[in-house]
Amino acid sequence: MLAALLMVVALTACSREARKARHLGRAESHFKAGDYEKAKIEYLNVLRLERNNFRALRQMGLIFQEQGAPLQAYRFLAKAKELAPEDQEVLLKLGLVHHAAGEFANAREIATAILAKDPVHEEALLLFAEASVTPENVANAGQWLEQARGRASNKAAFHLATARLSLRKQDEKSAEAAVRQALVVDPKSALGHMALGEFLRSRTNLAEAEQEFRKAAELAPLRSPVHLKYAEFKVMTGAIADARKVLTDLTRKVPDYLPAWQMLAQIAFNGKNHDECIAWPKES
Repeated sequence: MLAALLMVVALTACSREARKARHLGRAESHFKAGDYEKAKIEYLNVLRLERNNFRALRQMGLIFQEQGAPLQAYRFLAKAKELAPEDQEVLLKLGLVHHAAGEFANAREIATAILAKDPVHEEALLLFAEASVTPENVANAGQWLEQARGRASNKAAFHLATARLSLRKQDEKSAEAAVRQALVVDPKSALGHMALGEFLRSRTNLAEAEQEFRKAAELAPLRSPVHLKYAEFKVMTGAIADARKVLTDLTRKVPDYLPAWQMLAQIAFNGKNHDECIAWPKES
């Protein structure tokens, strides 16, 4: 009887592991294909079988962050960080969640931890600068960037981070010079073109600003706030139809990107087209 019981337990464990492996394999395939909704279903199936499966927790957090849902991403990323505190991708996305929530000290701490191991990590450089909001933080970040200049000055992110700190000090001239240097280093930097567009817009040089925002959108990944900035620019200049086109094109390509739907709904609400606020999500 004992032998039979042990065999049943072993078979059950094997079956459980086999099911977990199948779900994880399907999840990874969907993730690589960019089909995040199907991937989420399979990763959740893995977590039902093993609640602390690092890979499933990690990927769920990354998916929600990519979809523009930082609050949903947080619980998965926070747990993944507990299980693998050295995973830089998890750390970065968690830092971005903290930044989106206005928790700048936490975001800065995470960026600092990443940069301690990889001083030229571009996304961490940008997060470090964005999360430096107090005068003391700005001064400290400026010193750090100056020390890292020799290793990081060939990265567009280094110059964009420098520009952000200059803006914190209200030095627009130095900030614009840093943005233009970022585009010298990397002419295909979507964030660089977007930043230059912001400067041109502030001077009401709208024709050139439009070119920069459009170029930024052409270069940016689909699930990027750069596209939202381009749509915002269109709204600001009164080109509402153009803004709607930018956003509807985006939702056709990535229907799970929530910020684009939210902006479309806001445009519809502002235009008192309340029916569209209800209809669009159903069409996704």
